[in-house]
Amino acid sequence: MNILICYDISDNKRRRKVYKLLESYGIRTQYSIFELEVNKFEKDNIKEKILNILDQETDRIYFFTLCKECKEKIDRIGNYEIFKIEEYKKDVIFI
Repeated sequence: MNILICYDISDNKRRRKVYKLLESYGIRTQYSIFELEVNKFEKDNIKEKILNILDQETDRIYFFTLCKECKEKIDRIGNYEIFKIEEYKKDVIFI
């Protein structure tokens, strides 16, 4: 499944932890936005780890699951590099 994750985290230490976690699963498309291609187990694992990091009183995170048709309709304008998430993840080992 394709997921877009956006976050607004007030503390630098927590924000860095979330960044490092998400970086291991996908690509950063904006400062606080990641695009991931994960299975249900990985998505649940990410959510659980993030819950242990976040301060739910001050921080926010959004998970947008994109269907195949929705992902194909994404328009990108401006200076960006297109990465294939499958290629990005090929060297990542999940334990």
